[in-house]
Amino acid sequence: MSTPPRDSIQTGVVSDPEWIDKSEQLLATHPAQTFLGAARGQGVSGAAGRDTGEAAVCTTRRWRSSGRRTLLKELEDKVAADPFKGADERTANGIYNDLTYLGKRVLGEFTRVPKDEPEVKAVFDLVAAANAKIEALAGKWAMQKMEEQFAAGWGFCH
Repeated sequence: MSTPPRDSIQTGVVSDPEWIDKSEQLLATHPAQTFLGAARGQGVSGAAGRDTGEAAVCTTRRWRSSGRRTLLKELEDKVAADPFKGADERTANGIYNDLTYLGKRVLGEFTRVPKDEPEVKAVFDLVAAANAKIEALAGKWAMQKMEEQFAAGWGFCH
């Protein structure tokens, strides 16, 4: 089972989707049904933590009005320039991990909402475009490093 990021509460992602699914399975078991009994009728639902319908709209509004939208802006700004330029291998690996994690944080806001809402689709499309650019920039960096290593090896041999 994966663990949520250390700063998940600050980012608004308070549980890994796998944990929510496991909780739903546990709630469906006989012992849970026995002990919950009347509490289930008072608002405890088997859909633990699932955002649908009106809740999805609230999630989108909350995201739009909060500072969380700045995460998407930060991702777009970082990939607009070449963040890998001049980086050594360790630094480039860290940059790649930071950028992909940033994209996951943005998408984490919409884990349990319908993906067909236009604004949610737009966010997913923007993150997908940023991820494609990250991959392209990382590939370009890797090719440059390979060429540098080849040139250094060629110079050593001749």
